Amino acid sequence: MPIVSIIIPVYNRPQLVSETIESVLVQTNPGWELIVVDDGSTDTTWDVLQEYAKKDERIRVYKRDREPKGANRCRNMGIEKANGKYIIFLDSDDLLAPDCLENRINVIENSTFDFVVFNSNFIADRIDNNIGLVNKHFENNEDYLYNFISCNYPWQTTNPIWKTETMHCLGGFDENLLRLQDPELHIRAIIKTAFNFTCVNNKVDSYIRKHSDKGYKPEILVKSYPLFIKSIAEICNENKQLLNQNRLYDSFKDGLLTIGFRLLLFAHKYNPLIIKRFVKISRNNKLLSKTNYLKLKIYLYLYIVGVARIKGLRGGIQKMFLGRVV
Repeated sequence: MPIVSIIIPVYNRPQLVSETIESVLVQTNPGWELIVVDDGSTDTTWDVLQEYAKKDERIRVYKRDREPKGANRCRNMGIEKANGKYIIFLDSDDLLAPDCLENRINVIENSTFDFVVFNSNFIADRIDNNIGLVNKHFENNEDYLYNFISCNYPWQTTNPIWKTETMHCLGGFDENLLRLQDPELHIRAIIKTAFNFTCVNNKVDSYIRKHSDKGYKPEILVKSYPLFIKSIAEICNENKQLLNQNRLYDSFKDGLLTIGFRLLLFAHKYNPLIIKRFVKISRNNKLLSKTNYLKLKIYLYLYIVGVARIKGLRGGIQKMFLGRVV
């Protein structure tokens, strides 16, 4: 049985996924299986995957077996097929340092944590074209939760190694989310494991490509926010006692205000009704106070009339209403 299952969703990336697979093949710890799930590629990606599977029996490739389309469904399919004691998720253009698995397995095997988070670098294309560290490190685990809720993400999908049983208990990724699926999972994991994780601030062991924003669609992000809020509101309300013990419930509500302001920056342009939906979900879950609701409405007015978009005033107005610049 493999020690770790590596799961990769892929769509139309024959060259990039080849580089990702090659970085797995050179791992110093050979106790892995690689599960690659194709999301309906229309180019040569599937042919490339089949060639790798023929060459190494540790590589298993699948086509997404049902709707919805997207990386979330592909990752969940990989979880269902995983045989390893641990799981690592990679995107189809991520790269691993040769000792990545050895490093991560050594740490989690000698711990009682449900998951452990490791350092990654952002890169432009090659490993030597470094842009900067992905991770943000904090003194207390509670700070990681607050930062996730405030859209200041301390890590990404590639960074943790998970106990497989933990991932099964969490139920994998939310397949309804087109964006924000990573922070939603990590918020859920932090709360449901009662903060039973650690972040290891040692050397970088993986690399995440940072692409241009050419294909970025803010309207999809905007549409995902209400679903994101609904999901984390439910899990936070279910675990209110735990959050109150850590003095985090009020912080969670402050974090929602940050999300509200981020929505305002986009939603009125793409779909103003999203704001109303956000407010309704937050008010229904008793997560948005009347004061914060009023702040959002005033800021929205200032933004629409243009005052909050003036370069010299923008940061000051955000700080006045939010206490920080978003």
